[in-house]
Amino acid sequence: MSIFKLAIAVVTMAFVNSGLPAAGFYRSSAYMSPAPNWAGKSGDLTVILTFEQRADSLYARGSYRVAAGKHVGCGGETLSTKGLFTMRAHGTMRSFRGRFMFDTGWSPPISGTRASTGSVTVNIRSVDKGVCILKLRPTRDRSPALRH
Repeated sequence: MSIFKLAIAVVTMAFVNSGLPAAGFYRSSAYMSPAPNWAGKSGDLTVILTFEQRADSLYARGSYRVAAGKHVGCGGETLSTKGLFTMRAHGTMRSFRGRFMFDTGWSPPISGTRASTGSVTVNIRSVDKGVCILKLRPTRDRSPALRH
């Protein structure tokens, strides 16, 4: 019986030290964060967000702030002064389409493209108010929350 236990221990150690992933735990190259945080502004709307790439989907989470004038221009006039939002999109940082989902319930369709300069241009669309252009740039700020 002790030889059987020794054989199990040797086989287990061989798999653990072989660099092969153990069942349930694996290193995935599917997760990729292009930059710690991105910041941008469109009219009175200012955002800071963090992107996550998973296969053919792009996700983001962040915070926003709207200046007192509330001149967002693409339907965002219903936003609170500050809050949180997420993004779900298909594609990659080079090109994506999806939605921003703000904590107030506003969820405009968006599309984005990455420029050769490294910035990301996001078009926030509205049926009745037109398009807002949000230019995002990498930021050294590691906190996804805007300073108050």
